[in-house]
Amino acid sequence: MLQFDAKRTAAGVELNWTVMVDQVAEQFIIERSANGRDFIRLSTVDVQPAAGEQSFNWLDPEALTGAAFYRLSMTGNGTAATYFG
Repeated sequence: MLQFDAKRTAAGVELNWTVMVDQVAEQFIIERSANGRDFIRLSTVDVQPAAGEQSFNWLDPEALTGAAFYRLSMTGNGTAATYFG
């Protein structure tokens, strides 16, 4: 993970991240928590089938009021999930 940030906007919370992707990466799973321990799955973002640096973004239109914690997990072909955030 090269960069990961979240910004509150009028439309919700916008997540932006940049990673170095290898050939086995297939998708990112986006999760959110109100307490930093109990996460729920919100969405998935597919990874393009190319290695190298890739940037992604996703909007949470139903952002929590107050603090929220976001994390990403990257899954791939037969590999264990890797968590970020």
